[in-house]
Amino acid sequence: MPTTDAMHQRQHVWTRYWAGGAAHSCATSFGEHYEGAIAAFWRRILDDTPGGARLLDVATGSGAIPRLWRSWRSTDVWDAVDLASHTPPWAAEAGEGLRYHPAVPAESLPFPAASFDLVTSQYGLEYCDLARAVPELLRVRASQGSVALVLHHVASRPVELARTELGHLDWAQSPDGLITACARMLDLAALATTPEGRRRLAQDPAAEAARVCFNAAQVALRQRAEAVDGADVLGEITDGVGALLQLAMQQGAAQAHASLASWRTALNDHRWRLKELCDHALDRPKMQALADQLSAVGLRTEAGTVDEGPHLMGWSLRGTPPR
Repeated sequence: MPTTDAMHQRQHVWTRYWAGGAAHSCATSFGEHYEGAIAAFWRRILDDTPGGARLLDVATGSGAIPRLWRSWRSTDVWDAVDLASHTPPWAAEAGEGLRYHPAVPAESLPFPAASFDLVTSQYGLEYCDLARAVPELLRVRASQGSVALVLHHVASRPVELARTELGHLDWAQSPDGLITACARMLDLAALATTPEGRRRLAQDPAAEAARVCFNAAQVALRQRAEAVDGADVLGEITDGVGALLQLAMQQGAAQAHASLASWRTALNDHRWRLKELCDHALDRPKMQALADQLSAVGLRTEAGTVDEGPHLMGWSLRGTPPR
């Protein structure tokens, strides 16, 4: 069960993420809307849902699923809740047909019982306390309503890439990593912009040692990028380091160190999200336990996977009323 501190941390980290303008939690893999197999799954759900339905998306993030759905059909009425306290601009401007509720935990939904014809969640419900969140989800479902979920799978491509990125991020900020080496270079880069600074650097053994460490870290990064699939984050780190060194030369070391501190905060947030993803992805027994919670209230369950070409992207789970 998540502690209060963990929920507060989750709220703050995801609020900062959504405030940065991300359209969904797989921003590096998809465009503004989900595509391919994930979109096809939701299209099948839409085709089985009568027009004019009242719908709820739980742990909605930036509202990617309501937004995708509304691009196909605008006659349905959506409520969308998320623990983050940020409302995406598009949702604020959506007008009738969408009510976005920030800072709402899935474990305590602010709706009367039997309110919704369909309750959905994608890459969100599994982060919650399922012992409390699933009964809430079922409480607000109408007696003939359905449930449709996409959830992280412990063996999926997103989880595989998250584990890879975690390793790269931990290395980059380790004593031998490129970000640590870059931090030692910022004062040197600023000094190197003047003749006097260059003279001082030429006589400073510590400066030469810092350059050696920086060059070694660059070599290590290239080797990591060649050895491991899914190394996009290493390219982002390289670009970030280059930008910091340019900033040090153009605006001084103090400005560069301030920018580095902000970048470290963003990287630590990213690391926290990746760790959460890995920790909360569902294996088969946990997925079966979730399906059993739906079956216990009389829903017919249909569990499967969402596959994009050769890649497993997650679990799918539908719960529909008996025919």
